[in-house]
Amino acid sequence: MIERHFSVLIRSRWDEIRCLYLGGARQVGKTTLLKTLFPQLPYVNLETPEARKFAIQDPKGFLKGFPNGAILDEVQRAPELFSWLQESIDSGVKWILSGSQNYLLLESITQSLAGRVSILELPGLTPSELRATSAPNPMDLLGGQYLSNSAEGSRWESILAGGYPEPILKPRLRHAWHEDYLRTYVERDVRQLVNIRDLSVFQRFVALCAGRTGQVLNASSLGNDAGISEKTVRSWTSLLEAAGILFLLPAHHRNFNKQVMKSPKLYFCDTGLACHLLGIREAKTLSVSPFGGSLFETWVIGELRKLWMVRGERAPIYWWRDNNGLEIDLLVEDQTTLWPVEIKSGETIDPALWKNLVKFQKLLGPKAPLGTMIYGGEVSRRQSEVQVVSWSVF
Repeated sequence: MIERHFSVLIRSRWDEIRCLYLGGARQVGKTTLLKTLFPQLPYVNLETPEARKFAIQDPKGFLKGFPNGAILDEVQRAPELFSWLQESIDSGVKWILSGSQNYLLLESITQSLAGRVSILELPGLTPSELRATSAPNPMDLLGGQYLSNSAEGSRWESILAGGYPEPILKPRLRHAWHEDYLRTYVERDVRQLVNIRDLSVFQRFVALCAGRTGQVLNASSLGNDAGISEKTVRSWTSLLEAAGILFLLPAHHRNFNKQVMKSPKLYFCDTGLACHLLGIREAKTLSVSPFGGSLFETWVIGELRKLWMVRGERAPIYWWRDNNGLEIDLLVEDQTTLWPVEIKSGETIDPALWKNLVKFQKLLGPKAPLGTMIYGGEVSRRQSEVQVVSWSVF
């Protein structure tokens, strides 16, 4: 059993609120975590026909069967419960809700349980969880306070494994698991949310998104390649966001008297799933793949994002590019300071790699923090112009 960093956050929220909702992508470990943390509470999976039928036909009677509360999993399958949950919560009963994120579930929660529920999202497994060590503070990590290497294996193996528990714990079944995951998601979840006549078009769209991880979202170009409209691209992108398949990294609009890019970048939440969609099955293949650099960037930003998530915080991260082509892979907004980060998949420490950081620091002025370069090598060290951080400190 892998100890999840998220456990601390869930316990603290549970002590303070009357209802907790734990969301996240399918198969990310929500049910296992909740059963482990709250063994005293009855567990009900509303995917089962009998429980779902009872909850839909007699929601009030269903909830009365749990006078001390319960864990209601896949609660989006019985939206009739939400109005009655409000009454039960107000009477003092505490509930834990869980489900795979989608439009209908979050809409029901925000409309019916506003002010009564704490909403959390469980990310995939982190390297520190697999090592059974404490989660790094993301700002300390960027500042070079974790200079010793901790990770085992190669960066390519970590990217290929991703963060879903099953593919990590059973690597021989990884390909089959990802295939089943995609089939289940497309054939069941997508059809519950939107009317897609040709599922093969949606499947092609998901694969095209994998090939664009780490790139600026260009709805027109993506739509042309997928054979769909820009409006459909934006709708399906939102659908994949809600399902925990991808996330959009917003552009920072502070322009320093320059015109800047305002479109977001698209990233896959799980690099293992992205590799599967791209047909990459082995670390050796990934190391020479043209997608290697973008997948490394996706992994680094994804792991940093997880570190804020397990702290119960929104990741204050952006990207930045001006009209002259000066680009910063990642900007971290730390109170009144912007912390620039460059991400390079190579193993060599070369001053040419952080030239953009130096240029950006000049734009920030004399009070600019020392920039950070996260790279694919094993040695972390402080340089005169930049903080060099190994991927392995995660």
